[in-house]
Amino acid sequence: MGDFNSDIDNTLICLHGGRLAVIPTEAGLMLSADATNDLAVMALLSVYANAQQPVILIADQRDLLQFVSAPDLAVFDFIEELSPASATWFSGILGISEQLLDANRAAPIALVNDNFNNTLIKRFRKPLVVIPLDNAALNAKAGVVCSTHTSAIANGFSLYNFAPSSY
Repeated sequence: MGDFNSDIDNTLICLHGGRLAVIPTEAGLMLSADATNDLAVMALLSVYANAQQPVILIADQRDLLQFVSAPDLAVFDFIEELSPASATWFSGILGISEQLLDANRAAPIALVNDNFNNTLIKRFRKPLVVIPLDNAALNAKAGVVCSTHTSAIANGFSLYNFAPSSY
């Protein structure tokens, strides 16, 4: 296993440079990019034309309030009930690359639960966008490949829609 702090530092350098990084998440190894950088997002999306839905990673509820316009506060209770490696669809997203949003300005967002990604996103001060990675593309596009600092408990993110009337 690589050094935690070195992996964080190297990943930050890579992301600040607009490059892609392979990071460990609870949903498995993911190819990641700065979700606010159009060129980085374009590079990420070009890796897999028919990949699983990209997911935006944020560090905490405060970040959610920064990037989602007027969310129903009951969503925080909903998110608490989800298992790790889950993402929730939100509309009214602000400050994220348009390439990640549908016609309703919606995209799936996951709050990270692991120390590595929480530290990475808090130090980066921006959300990340991730897509699942297969080993064939591991070194093809990534500027850095982190060690496994997080145990994967799923193979990809489970996506959920929040229905405010149920809370």
